[in-house]
Amino acid sequence: MVRVMMLVVLMFSAIVPPLAATPAYACSCAPPIPAETESYADVIAIGTVVRVDMPSEGLFGTHSSLDPAFVSVAVERYLKGSGGADLTLSTARSGASCGALGVLEVGERFLLFLRGDATNYTTGLCSGNIALDSSEGADYLREIVAITGPGSVPDGQPDAPIDPVLEAEPRITLLGLALFSPWMALVTGIVGILALLPAALLFRRVNL
Repeated sequence: MVRVMMLVVLMFSAIVPPLAATPAYACSCAPPIPAETESYADVIAIGTVVRVDMPSEGLFGTHSSLDPAFVSVAVERYLKGSGGADLTLSTARSGASCGALGVLEVGERFLLFLRGDATNYTTGLCSGNIALDSSEGADYLREIVAITGPGSVPDGQPDAPIDPVLEAEPRITLLGLALFSPWMALVTGIVGILALLPAALLFRRVNL
C-alpha cells in the first residue's frame, strides 16, 4: 500500500511542473515608423484606458503568457476606421509574448493601433501604441495625423473639431527666418530696402 501511494505521489510530481511552467518568449520591437504603423493597423484610435480584465487562472493556478487580457477604452476619436465610443481590445497578458499591458495603463490617454474588427480588436507591444502625455507622444500623433487626416468622432457622438494642437502646422515666415539666421536677416533687410526704393524715388520726384 505504501509503495502504491509513493508511486502516485511521484507520478503527480512529474505531471505538475510541466503544467505550471510558462513558456518563455522574447519580444523585441524596432522604433515605430509612422507610415509603417499606419499601414499595418486596421483601426487607429485616440482614447483613454478605463479598465483591464485579466484572464482567469487555469488548472492548478497556471496560465500562459499568450493568454489574452482585455482592455476597455473610452474613444474620443478615430483616425483610421470607425466605431463606437466604447472599445474593447485584447492583448497577450505578458510582455514576453509581445503583450501591451506594460504600456496600456489605466487612466492614461493613448494613440492606439489595432488589428481586426469590432468583434476582435487586438494589439501588441510592437504595434506602435504610445501615451499622449509626453512631447514624444504628441509629436508622433502629429505625424500620424499628417498621414490619416483628422479622422472622425465615435459613432453617434456630436461632431467636434480635432485638437487644435494637431492642426497647427509650423509656418516659416521671413521674420521667423531672420530671427534664426543672420544671413536671412541680411536678405530680409535687402528685400525690404528694394521694396521701399520705388516709393522713395517717387516721393523725391514729387518734392522736386
